[in-house]
Amino acid sequence: MFGALDISTSGLIAQRTRMTAIADNLANKDTLLAADGSYAPFQARAVLFSTGDVTTGDQLGVTARVERMDSFRWADPNDPSENIPTSVLEAARTAGRVNEEGLVEVPEVNEVAQFTDAMEALRSYEANISVADATKRMIDGALQLLA
Repeated sequence: MFGALDISTSGLIAQRTRMTAIADNLANKDTLLAADGSYAPFQARAVLFSTGDVTTGDQLGVTARVERMDSFRWADPNDPSENIPTSVLEAARTAGRVNEEGLVEVPEVNEVAQFTDAMEALRSYEANISVADATKRMIDGALQLLA
């Protein structure tokens, strides 16, 4: 019975990791400069799931691993909707992140896909909570039978 709780707990942790990566992606989708002012566009993160627990070698449960994605798009600095300041454009030129057409390399974070992933992660989190609650009720019922 306790194995079922461990599996649910690993699912909860995995979905929390996924929500953290999504929040990070949405919060930093417009980040183009590093703390020192150099051009360093944000690299979106993706969460990859695998079966089992890599730390203990247990076959049950799920493990979440966060990976940085090298996914960028080209943006027109003259387009007001892109909102790229002149100082950022100069830093991008210095870093060699402007192509021949004058387009700037910026992070590619699809907000719709991120929000869809967040809803899916929330539903999975809720499902894992339901499984953990059901497992606790079964354990409680078994203990009452023994008493």
